Amino acid sequence: MFTPHLSPLQARLLPYLAAGWSSKQIANELHLAERTVRDQTCRILYALALSNRTQVGMWAVVTRQVDIEHVRGLLLQQAPHMEWMGQP
Repeated sequence: MFTPHLSPLQARLLPYLAAGWSSKQIANELHLAERTVRDQTCRILYALALSNRTQVGMWAVVTRQVDIEHVRGLLLQQAPHMEWMGQP
């Protein structure tokens, strides 16, 4: 999803940030330079006046900028053995 406060690339990073992925993991998944992910994450923090990546993830979920099922899938992709919301 796109939000008027963020560029399309920044909006593309939101589900990964919400799922707690590191900059390196995001860069590998999206075929970007790790520096690009870090720089864009900093721009997101500034644009939204937030302090950390956790706040960005929470904002993205609460404001429905990301699909919660997409975030769930990313969580499971990162740790397929974990249970999420009571589902194996």
